[in-house]
Amino acid sequence: MSISGDNRAYFEYNRKSHRHYLVCLGCKKIKAIEHCPLKNYEEALEREMNYTIEGHKLDIYGYCPACQEHEK
Repeated sequence: MSISGDNRAYFEYNRKSHRHYLVCLGCKKIKAIEHCPLKNYEEALEREMNYTIEGHKLDIYGYCPACQEHEK
């Protein structure tokens, strides 16, 4: 479960991998990012900081193409 910037909860059943999301601040649509942009960074942190990382979350907020067009 994740909570969006406007406090809406969203769920995705997926036991095999995790996901990150783009959240539109205009229309509130949520789009999954298909790959993990933090995988290499997480591995580097484990080596450099001597941590065992168990997971992370990343939601990116902005405006979708439709909302950008609407503002023009």
